[in-house]
Amino acid sequence: MQYAYTDAELERLYPRQKGYTLQRYKGLGEMNPQQLWETTMDPMRRSLIRGDRGRGRGRAAVIVLMGDQVEKRKQYIADHADFNRQDTFAAKEGRDGD
Repeated sequence: MQYAYTDAELERLYPRQKGYTLQRYKGLGEMNPQQLWETTMDPMRRSLIRGDRGRGRGRAAVIVLMGDQVEKRKQYIADHADFNRQDTFAAKEGRDGD
């Protein structure tokens, strides 16, 4: 099983192919336990992104991130998230990922 986190990544994995199953989830509660582990909980694969309130932007950020306006949320994440940062959570917690 392969996971694509963006439409561009999906196109790269399956260029103009048919015959694959595409699943999208609105929240973590919709995933089965194995998929949740593979995509979110496994320290060797997950991406942790620290949220920084900044000065005076905290309330507005929460409203955007928790609100029902999907496009604003997507834009906020695209503008503020650094998806290229290495996950060091397990190392900081003294775990090796097993």
